[in-house]
Amino acid sequence: MELNSVNSEQELFLLNWEIGDLIKKLRKFGSKRLEINPQTLNSLENLVVTVDTFLKNKKPTNKCEGQDNGIFDKFFFSRSVHCKQCNQAISTSKPVLVKHLKEHVCITPSQVLLQALKGFDKEKKTSKPTTDKLTQTEVKAKIEPGKLQKLLSTSKKKVKPVQVVVPQIDNRPKVDKEYVIQGRLREYTDGLTRRTKKFLNIEPRVFIKERATKCSEIANSSSYDAVLTNLEGLLKVEHPNVKGHLFGSRLLGLADDASDLDIFVDIYSNYDGSVKYSRGTLQAFILKFEKILKKSDSWSRVVPIISARTPILRAWNFKEKINCDMMFTNGLSLSNTVLTLYFFDLQPVCYYVTLYVKEWSRYLRMANLNSYTMTLMTIYYFQEYNLLPSLYELQTDCGDGCYITQWKTNFKRKSLDELGIPLIPECALETYILGFFSFYGSRFCFETNVVCPFLGWSPLKVDFDPKHNDIPVQMEDLRAFYDSLDMKNASPLHDLFAHKKPMVVQDPFELNHNVAKGLVSVDVSKIKQYCILTAELLEENFIHVR
Repeated sequence: MELNSVNSEQELFLLNWEIGDLIKKLRKFGSKRLEINPQTLNSLENLVVTVDTFLKNKKPTNKCEGQDNGIFDKFFFSRSVHCKQCNQAISTSKPVLVKHLKEHVCITPSQVLLQALKGFDKEKKTSKPTTDKLTQTEVKAKIEPGKLQKLLSTSKKKVKPVQVVVPQIDNRPKVDKEYVIQGRLREYTDGLTRRTKKFLNIEPRVFIKERATKCSEIANSSSYDAVLTNLEGLLKVEHPNVKGHLFGSRLLGLADDASDLDIFVDIYSNYDGSVKYSRGTLQAFILKFEKILKKSDSWSRVVPIISARTPILRAWNFKEKINCDMMFTNGLSLSNTVLTLYFFDLQPVCYYVTLYVKEWSRYLRMANLNSYTMTLMTIYYFQEYNLLPSLYELQTDCGDGCYITQWKTNFKRKSLDELGIPLIPECALETYILGFFSFYGSRFCFETNVVCPFLGWSPLKVDFDPKHNDIPVQMEDLRAFYDSLDMKNASPLHDLFAHKKPMVVQDPFELNHNVAKGLVSVDVSKIKQYCILTAELLEENFIHVR
């Protein structure tokens, strides 16, 4: 069978749907197999042969975890399939699928496929009417190659994914156990560890109440002022205008006693980053301040970390017993803290879910999975359900832009009433904890899509290829930044957005920064697998409690 190489994956997508839909109908009959229209059985047989031939020739990457090689198991979809182009969940009804595909997919179907489709819609009608009927035009076009191609082929159109309607508070989100992998993540099939299960068996509300109280005490600690006063006093001898600014997890109420205190040390009033320090200059600052702190009686274990994306100086303040990370570039990290605090104040349940998710992520034991990544993933989850606004919405019509380096950082602090968003009651906390794990375990496609708190919906990774011009039009700052670069000499590490990494979580302000780029394929696969298993266990626990 000859297939167009450009459209082969999309044709497989269509074949997948056909197999799944026919099997679903076949299984409804059970022992009443003889009542099925013979033409339906013939169509099923032809489609199985077609897909088998395709798989032998093309070796597609689609693979369902935990399934054998049987054609029926491998390509069965219970309720929906995921569109490769925009990751929308598409209902397993042919009219919905065709309507979606013709928005941004061009398929050139083979004659074998078209022959196999004949008679599909002539199936004997059951007693229950169905709404998943094709129009006469679509049926005719489906059988005639020219009309089908005309129906489906359009110019590639970027479509904003449909916002998922959040389930009613009384109904917990369902766990999608059948998820089709579209990329090449390394398979991870291990179960939850004993320590993870022990944590998940604790009632979330009990854990969050205790942790939130402790985190609030840490966030309001008076020792931070003492640390800043001491640090500024040491550095002002040579830099009179030096100013320290706090940011990060301790201020957000997400820290424990062992968490670092993050400090932006502004040496030359460069909060806005108008002066871009070279790496050599930053290293000189760090080495110079290392000597100053080592001579002090308040600091010890002073360690410069030069190789990081943003070089820092790490030191232990033994008077206040706090480990501090000092950076010297600009105030962009403070803007992230301000935005996150705004989201937490807007929807307190988002803060509680973040507390729970951050603790859960500790059991993954991943050095490159930082708490900021998990925080952004949680915020995006609420944005996906229209329960938090996107940064783009907040920055629209907010007045003159306030920029740090080339990134716009000001935004309008709108209320829930202004945004038309309901306040989530705390009684729904477990619903959204379960929903988080169900979403990232079964509904979000890490292989092809970007977690994007700036937009509040998920663009494709391939849209950020700097060789093309497909960056979302809303990201004017990123487009302008790329236009200013000499792409031949641009640094993939410091200048370009790492869009090809196994997990892509975009910083809401610094749009060329993937905060999850340190994760490798097996890490992302483990996160997804843990999310699936966690959702299943939590659902069982919630049902048992009720």
